[in-house]
Amino acid sequence: MEFKIEFVNYTDRVKIKAIESTLMFLRSDYPNFLSWFRTRVKNGLKNGTRKIYIAVPSKNPSKIAGVLILKDESYEKKICTLCVLKEYQHCGIGTALLQQSINTLNTSKPLITVSSRYIEEFHSLFNKFEFNLFQKYPSYYLPEYIEYSFNAPIEQNFIGYVANA
Repeated sequence: MEFKIEFVNYTDRVKIKAIESTLMFLRSDYPNFLSWFRTRVKNGLKNGTRKIYIAVPSKNPSKIAGVLILKDESYEKKICTLCVLKEYQHCGIGTALLQQSINTLNTSKPLITVSSRYIEEFHSLFNKFEFNLFQKYPSYYLPEYIEYSFNAPIEQNFIGYVANA
């Protein structure tokens, strides 16, 4: 399947609304997802600390196949959201979005966290990019799941840790 990766500008309200709708299922895994998206992500898009990329099928550019939300701060280089919709998985979209994050954040080891609910879906992708498990956080978002952080701690004030060194 052919697809292209597009940067989403904060002024493109139609695409931002479509991204929000596409990611709505994450509310069940991340209790404050909607308020986070509507405040931190949208405000960060305006001030340049957040960036969104989408993967769109070449034959259907109005459809969203994947979403990448990045946090690009001097103290933290983070993949906030990396999502490829089920019907588009195993087509190279996850690899392309992850490579986009590395290029945009200018680090080969950005912080990313994944719920134990989805960890198996990311296994081969993380191996391909040689991401390292940093820590496990039981009940971080929900009591029944573990949140895994790769390449860095979830909390950047971790004693002795230098972000993305």
